[in-house]
Amino acid sequence: MDLIIGAPLVGRWDVTESVKQLIDNGLIENFIEQVKPFITQEVDKIDENFRRELEWFYPYGAVRETLINALAHREELHEHNNCHICELSKTQKTLCCW
Repeated sequence: MDLIIGAPLVGRWDVTESVKQLIDNGLIENFIEQVKPFITQEVDKIDENFRRELEWFYPYGAVRETLINALAHREELHEHNNCHICELSKTQKTLCCW
């Protein structure tokens, strides 16, 4: 866990005109790698290279944005003593604090 927390917030990228390559992971990339088994699954079909593709339960961008928002607004949670998950409907939930 120390490796995950002891990293810069975002990774370092090498960006050229045609390629964007991650050089070093940041906190966000490390966190997503740790939770990936819980938010992905391998598809049933095997491709022509005998590999299974990963299917994300949520779009990668949404997972990344959720983490960034949680980190950016984490101080706000300390201001509220009473926080819990509110059910908006059977499929939608949100965090309610007062």
